[in-house]
Amino acid sequence: QKLARDLSEAQKAHEEAVKNFTDYRGQFVRKKTKLEQMKLTLKSPKTDFDTFVNDAQRLYPLVQLANQGELAKNFQETSMQSAQTAYDHAAGAALQLDATVTEKRRVKEKSCIALGLPTKPPTTTTTTQVLPPGFTGKCSHQSGWTYILDYSDERGKDDIPDTKKDIANGFANKNAFFMGNANLEQLNLMNTMNL
Repeated sequence: QKLARDLSEAQKAHEEAVKNFTDYRGQFVRKKTKLEQMKLTLKSPKTDFDTFVNDAQRLYPLVQLANQGELAKNFQETSMQSAQTAYDHAAGAALQLDATVTEKRRVKEKSCIALGLPTKPPTTTTTTQVLPPGFTGKCSHQSGWTYILDYSDERGKDDIPDTKKDIANGFANKNAFFMGNANLEQLNLMNTMNL
């Protein structure tokens, strides 16, 4: 990213230098053309000669500015070419590394297939579990875990449903919950903990 930023800045500086050089050179050409078109004769008034001399004296400072502008333009062009070369070199190296990584992944995949191993790492999803409304629970839940059930007994209360169907469908109350078999089947159970 730094090389791309350097290249962009060098291009902008070069554009500015080209603009300045073109502007000074244009001013010089216009003043010089104006001087060349002035018709001075033996009968011309002094004011015409004064104008000619005044315009002629302004010509040399424009020559100096145009020359400085050309030097700046050339310098900025060299800087831009250097930045472009550095960027191209880094981009080429990155492409070469990408090709190397791609080849290594291909070899790894072939090796995994030959050994009967999965070729891609398992995907994991991070979910934030929302506890059922009304469930208070007695134990705190750790972040990063999905709890499929939680229960505690309160004497005199029916904390867990009585039928298999009601349990399989999932339930929730103040003291207990189970997410249900349908939700359980949708989970990617890669990291489980038995209690």
